[in-house]
Amino acid sequence: PGSACSACWLWWMRFCKILASPFQPKTTLHVKRSKGSIVLLSSWITLSVDRTTPTATRLECRLSRPVFRSEVPKLDSRVAHLKGQSTFSMISRGKNEVCRSGNADEEADSKSMPTRPFCRPQILLFGDSLTQFCFNEGGWGTGLAKRYQRTADIVLRGYSGYNTRWALPLLPHVFPAQIGDDGSSPGGGAPSIVTVFFGANDAVMPGYGEVESRQHVPQQEFKENLKLIINHIRSARLDWNNDAPRILLITPPPVDAEAWQTHRLKTFDPPPEAHTNARCNDYTKQYAAAVMEVAKETSTPAVDLFSAFISISNWQKCMCDGLHFSPKGNRMVLNAINEAIQCHFPNFMPESLEIDFPLHKDIDPLFPSSTIARHLEHKSVPNSS
Repeated sequence: PGSACSACWLWWMRFCKILASPFQPKTTLHVKRSKGSIVLLSSWITLSVDRTTPTATRLECRLSRPVFRSEVPKLDSRVAHLKGQSTFSMISRGKNEVCRSGNADEEADSKSMPTRPFCRPQILLFGDSLTQFCFNEGGWGTGLAKRYQRTADIVLRGYSGYNTRWALPLLPHVFPAQIGDDGSSPGGGAPSIVTVFFGANDAVMPGYGEVESRQHVPQQEFKENLKLIINHIRSARLDWNNDAPRILLITPPPVDAEAWQTHRLKTFDPPPEAHTNARCNDYTKQYAAAVMEVAKETSTPAVDLFSAFISISNWQKCMCDGLHFSPKGNRMVLNAINEAIQCHFPNFMPESLEIDFPLHKDIDPLFPSSTIARHLEHKSVPNSS
């Protein structure tokens, strides 16, 4: 019985070895450089890179998929390419060498990437409902996100109904001053460009009751609030390129008071004491002028949206309800902001920014991590402007 069991066990081991043999690597390509080596298995095992650093850190990189024997010539040419770029030299090609890959390889692979954190520039949109709704279908914020895809993040910080007085308590939260050791801050990196778009609610006229006039802010206070917002943004923290955020002021647009009154009575059903209309285009014009005055006093670029709208015939078609933008109005806002960025911050035009990672056609299918690492190593940042 003992010998029979032993014979069965030996036959079973041979059977398992036959099943496993097609999956065992047969050839190993061994490439070495000073202070490190690359081991490449040409069958089912991944690429491993060992580099000894002063801190004895072990770095590894693996292929994105299995490598078959027919691909060995292509890998040989790739190694020759590495030899020319990184002073690699081939040492030996052996047989029956086994290297196992798994979670350890993946973990080490991530360590081979650059240690500095990846940063994409931010354009932060700060304002009232004219900003909050800009990501609606056809909104000007959506247009910006489309223009800056893969080059900058468009961050929305719009607060419907807010005036500058109510925006001031938000500043430490929207623009935190705290900076980590790696330059990061809560919620992400500091923005490179900030649009400040308030005034539509500040320009509600006083004396029309507690409900209607609660958003009103006197013009002088409005100007001081804008200056406080500008100073806080500039002093809170630096952006990813160690520059103070660039600020773009935007004036409130004209208001079609009659259309807005019709819309609010139909939509919000206010109490009888709030049926009066506290919005007036001539009054809003004064707040638009106040924004331009603050821009001049603080040397801050500004978009005179009020003048841009009022200069065209039938400007009322730029508003969907008398106060907020229609598709036509959103296109005008987007064009005005793009022109302002081109004029004042030309290095932050989309075509002047690098994409954050290489195009798919530039990825080496066998060495994707190396492609990404080289891209980040040589990635430049925009000059101050």
